[in-house]
Amino acid sequence: MKQSDLKNSIYNLIFSFVFALILIVINNYVINTSFIKSLSNVDFAMIWGLLFVGTIFRSIKKQFVYFSLLLFSFAIQLLHWSYFGTPIIAGEIYRFFTQFAEIVSGIGGKTWLLFLPNLLLSIGIIASFFFVLKKTKDKFLTIKYTPVIPIIIIVWLSIKSYKSVHTIGNVSNEIHLIRAFIETSANLLGKYIPAKITNSNLGGNIQPTPPKMNYEKSNIVLIVGESLTSKHMSLFGYEKPTTPLLDSLYNAGILTIKKSTTQAVCTDISLISFFNILDSIGQYNQVLNGNTLLFKLAKDQGYKTYFISSQSKKGMSSYTSQIKLQYVDVFKYSTNLDPACTNTEGCLDEKIQPELDKIDLSTNNNFIVLQLYGSHEQYNERYPESFHFFKEKDYKYPQGADYDNSIRYTDYNIAKIIQTLKNSNAKIKFFMMSDHGECQGEEDGAFGHLMFRKYVFYTPYIYSSFNIANDSLKKEIMDYPYLYNNFNIAVDIARAIGYNFRKKISNTYLVNGIDFYGMDGYQTITVNDTAVINTK
Repeated sequence: MKQSDLKNSIYNLIFSFVFALILIVINNYVINTSFIKSLSNVDFAMIWGLLFVGTIFRSIKKQFVYFSLLLFSFAIQLLHWSYFGTPIIAGEIYRFFTQFAEIVSGIGGKTWLLFLPNLLLSIGIIASFFFVLKKTKDKFLTIKYTPVIPIIIIVWLSIKSYKSVHTIGNVSNEIHLIRAFIETSANLLGKYIPAKITNSNLGGNIQPTPPKMNYEKSNIVLIVGESLTSKHMSLFGYEKPTTPLLDSLYNAGILTIKKSTTQAVCTDISLISFFNILDSIGQYNQVLNGNTLLFKLAKDQGYKTYFISSQSKKGMSSYTSQIKLQYVDVFKYSTNLDPACTNTEGCLDEKIQPELDKIDLSTNNNFIVLQLYGSHEQYNERYPESFHFFKEKDYKYPQGADYDNSIRYTDYNIAKIIQTLKNSNAKIKFFMMSDHGECQGEEDGAFGHLMFRKYVFYTPYIYSSFNIANDSLKKEIMDYPYLYNNFNIAVDIARAIGYNFRKKISNTYLVNGIDFYGMDGYQTITVNDTAVINTK
């Protein structure tokens, strides 16, 4: 090596070392890990090596692209951490490209305030990096064909992921965010996308439809809540009066309530599992067969079926195809309820009530699903100004007030529906559940769902019946020794339709992640009669 080359290579090492150190410091500051530990493990060496490789690119354009991708991945991870408190996982990248409208609908308004510090930090890092790089690039040693190195690395990691027996990528909160993104990308390319393309993980045994049983036919009315955690409902002990109308109905003895747990941390996986009465992950053959689908079961018993939603057609598309709309006689969504909405916009939940009023309940022959837009982000767009009851100054995080206001509005709509049912002379069994809960910074400053957090696990179960003598289900619900889960709610509904499904009495439940087959992880939670006491 020439003396000049040796001198130039020292510049490469110093430049990459300094910025690797800066990235380690910022990473540890944001995610609150040990700086000393980061220096002593593989993370620092890996970041240093990645930066060093980029400095020896001979092509300025390729160097710019390389560093842009590297720093952009770090910036995206910082923003993701700002909201969810976790690194990005493969399924989230996949969903970003396959369900773009649903993903971005939750971004905007006050959510950006959570991103702002790390967004500014990211811009500062990228700008300062390229400024220094431009000033010093002439001093670097450059080597031809260097860009092939990162390509070899990502291909090798993808092949390694493909051959791995584990379906879940490394999403540890302890590793550097750049390393986490690289490993997640390798898992996406090597394991996740091939599985989606080939359908290699389709499976699960097909469970037979249980036999029909003697039952008293009645209207079945199910309200499906959106992003509603029981932890923020005064009906379940929350300190703020978010559900005053439901509280009154409960105190009057009209409602039976029980804390429940979700089947998954996102809407599509949760509802596909719920409506098909699935108790585990990867039961896609069961979904394809459809013999335990609630809508089909209702049709086979002679019910007229309804699915009326204030959500948008586009937002529902990820799961409506899996609940077989051929078994739904009346399917309506936001644009049907409010012509001012587009196919990507939801409408206010009060638009559902007129649709319910049109249904002839006197036949005792209706299976009615009413899906709310409820507390879907952006929360401040889910309720009219007249429901701006809670004030931002009373919350650590401003959007917490909007979330509670959205629940106050949900309380109004559910109570109004219940009153309509109560005033009718029809026989009615009323159920209310939610797809998943939502975090508002209570657990390590995390927000939203799509993650394994207790506030995401907790959902409400509300039941009532009208004009039905000797309704044994109320006592069954209250006598159940543990928290419910949404699988058991689906069983209750199937039995109300007249099928001999059986509850699983257990203090452990499975909560799936954002992939139907558990490829982005799942957790087994242990519960007692009031709370989730353990997760693993």
